[in-house]
Amino acid sequence: MAGSYVSLGNHVQAIAVVQQRLIDNPKEPFLFGVRAHIYGQIGQRAKAAAEIMAAFALVWAHAGVGDRYHDLVRRMNVPANVASR
Repeated sequence: MAGSYVSLGNHVQAIAVVQQRLIDNPKEPFLFGVRAHIYGQIGQRAKAAAEIMAAFALVWAHAGVGDRYHDLVRRMNVPANVASR
């Protein structure tokens, strides 16, 4: 849904959708990436960079405890057709 708002140019609503999803899934790296993308599109580079670092920190933590690639992909809810590339 956030993507639809972005395509319509309604970045404020798109961010609100992502923030709501983060309340339910506060450690979801994909959501941090989506929010970083939106912030980047509206020129808020510092906020985008902070979101990227948050997502990277979660991936780094999973790697540290031995999660394999496919486990990370599953946890990040990456669609199978994207993950297989």
